[in-house]
Amino acid sequence: MLESRGIMARATQLLDVRGLVKHFPFVQRRGFFPKQVALRAVDDVSFSLARKEVMGLVGESGCGKTTTGKMIAGLLSPTAGEIFFEGENLAGLSTDKKRIVRRRIQMVFQDTVSSLNPRMKVGAILQEPLLVNHIGAAKERRERVAEILDEVGLPPDSSGRYPHEFSGGQRQRIGIGRALILRPDLIIADEPVSALDVSIQAQIINLLLELRDTYQISMLFIAHDLSVVRAACERVAIMYLGRIVEMGDTESIFAHPLHPYTRALLSAVPVPDPAVKLSVPPITDEASSPVNLPLGCRFAARCPLVMPLCRHAEPELVSERSEPSHSVACFLYDKVEMAYE
Repeated sequence: MLESRGIMARATQLLDVRGLVKHFPFVQRRGFFPKQVALRAVDDVSFSLARKEVMGLVGESGCGKTTTGKMIAGLLSPTAGEIFFEGENLAGLSTDKKRIVRRRIQMVFQDTVSSLNPRMKVGAILQEPLLVNHIGAAKERRERVAEILDEVGLPPDSSGRYPHEFSGGQRQRIGIGRALILRPDLIIADEPVSALDVSIQAQIINLLLELRDTYQISMLFIAHDLSVVRAACERVAIMYLGRIVEMGDTESIFAHPLHPYTRALLSAVPVPDPAVKLSVPPITDEASSPVNLPLGCRFAARCPLVMPLCRHAEPELVSERSEPSHSVACFLYDKVEMAYE
């Protein structure tokens, strides 16, 4: 029979990330003397994820959200910090235990072309995780593939076709099926709908949420499109230059954003009404380099509300007094809403 997940003590929190750091060292060649520097992709990120919860990780390109997801999935090793899965520190697990845990943490990738082997038929792509993990006999694997194809909305004959014979939305369904084939507890969805048409985006989001309920899985939904995040996620964390600057329930973030960067992101969401004018001043300049980060707040150079303290001290992520589940890293968080009125 196909191997099922072991019955373990189920904690409230499935995933607990503490002080996660990822630096990419490289040699900077300027002038006569090469210099060893590091790109600080992720810098002290902490959050938790409950069972069956869908949490969004949002930010512009280069903020470190994909790197965070890859570290949780085991595709990258952290420079520092800890990742706890069901209370166990992944760094301290033996090789055999890590193999078991990695079966329970799967990833759906953004690029539906490069993430699927063009030389393998869909049936072989879906069976591969089962083969690697020595799960099931040949007949049982074929039955499991047929079951997954039905669950992701693809016809049975899909297993005999190659990825290039499918549309972008269908290829993403194959990617979702591959992530689900091992019956994971956590799926990390890295921009799963950003390359798809709007109508197809809605179908894929609905499919993910249906499968979340069917399989009782948690999901980390990495995205930059806030309208997609609002439709899919119960909680949101906003990242900027490697750090989380705001985190809270989705409706709280959208109704009362506390960080100027969050306000700027929300103001950039298109409104289908030409009479509606931009109420938030746009952020200026380019983002600072993750190699040479400025002192103080990382958003200070682009913030319309910056004050001298912001350029010398870095704000910590603290809970908003009236709403403890809503946290923000800003010295002016209690004045942001007033400033934009």
